[in-house]
Amino acid sequence: MRSLFLLCVIAGCASAQAVSIGVRGGVPITDFFNTVQGRQGSYATNTDRWTVGPTVALNLPLGFSVQLDALYRRLGWDYTQVTGGTVQTVSADSWQFPLLAKWAFLPGPVKPFVEGGASFQKISRLSQITAPARLVNDPTVGFTFGAGIQLKIHKVRIEPEFRYTRWGSEAFQDPLNSVLSTNRNQGDFLVGITF
Repeated sequence: MRSLFLLCVIAGCASAQAVSIGVRGGVPITDFFNTVQGRQGSYATNTDRWTVGPTVALNLPLGFSVQLDALYRRLGWDYTQVTGGTVQTVSADSWQFPLLAKWAFLPGPVKPFVEGGASFQKISRLSQITAPARLVNDPTVGFTFGAGIQLKIHKVRIEPEFRYTRWGSEAFQDPLNSVLSTNRNQGDFLVGITF
């Protein structure tokens, strides 16, 4: 009898473990770069104001889940030299991979949730740089936490959320003039749609 009860509990937990896949996208709240005017030249960010990518979640019992995103953002800057006025445009692709534990609490179709975990960022397709700024740390790792609301309509989950990431190191720096650096505090407003 005891083993039958244990088998029923394990089967119930296994049926609750559904995999959800979908897409997550949104807009950054903070700029990717910190820029200031320098004596030799100036930087201006030209990072796109959107991020998007696939998401997958393993839904566990009691409102818990484990989620992995692959979020893409195009980033870059313009560097203008003071002498000569030469402008150089630099661009790159940023891929962020947040691996988060999520807890959606309260019963019903509308559930607030909190999440936290690690994020990994990889810079790719970096155009040629002749300006003083350099890619100094790639990949970079940070800690992410967020909060939002999960709306469940039939088998579709819609999840608007705010996320904050604190990166452990800067990806880009201008070591000569200290006028360009990566913002280590990143805020995003994202909406996920999963099935």
